[in-house]
Amino acid sequence: MSHHRTLATTSLALTLTLITGTSSHAAQSDPQQTIYGMVSPFGVGVGWGHRINEHWSTRIYLNSGTIGQAKAHGDLNDIRYESEWKASPSLNALTDYFPWQDSGWRLSAGLITANMHVDLKGQANAQGQYTLNHHSYTAAQVGSLNGRLKYGPLSLYLGGGWESAPAADKGWRFVSDVGVFYAGRASANLEASGAAGNAALQADVEAERRRLRKQGLGAAISLGAGYSF
Repeated sequence: MSHHRTLATTSLALTLTLITGTSSHAAQSDPQQTIYGMVSPFGVGVGWGHRINEHWSTRIYLNSGTIGQAKAHGDLNDIRYESEWKASPSLNALTDYFPWQDSGWRLSAGLITANMHVDLKGQANAQGQYTLNHHSYTAAQVGSLNGRLKYGPLSLYLGGGWESAPAADKGWRFVSDVGVFYAGRASANLEASGAAGNAALQADVEAERRRLRKQGLGAAISLGAGYSF
């Protein structure tokens, strides 16, 4: 009886040792690091990622800053502006959550450390007018309308993304991210060349400047590749 008990104990210990060793080997064989290359509104970026466990990972990117001109047209308040957005070289620090182990889908949150500014050039509407602080002025009265929004060095980021391979797989992968960032209130200036002798226009330009300070929300799409090992 004692011999059988000893044999059973030895067999159980050996089985547990094999299971533990296999699990440890599997855990060690899973990729823990990923090197990234990305293109985004913040420029060309290179990054490093660390997989904490099957659901959580972290990423850090170094970005070159805006390359070339990023011009767009859009309405802010009641005025259509031609805008040019620029960002300085920056660092992105992100935390990722993977809801499903066998999928590359993730949710991301983190910080962006970039100084950003937007140059604005006002454009008259189809009737040749500007609406400033709910008051209408002709293009001749306003003249040129130019401004700049400047943002501080820290923005909050929230988004999601997809990698073409699950986090536990080794090798190459396609990487994408879509999200929004909030940079807070801007430091804004706005000037109309025709406002020098028009007190009412000066007051309305100042009111428009104060409203522009609230424009601190932006969107970002990033595309790139990574290699996990």
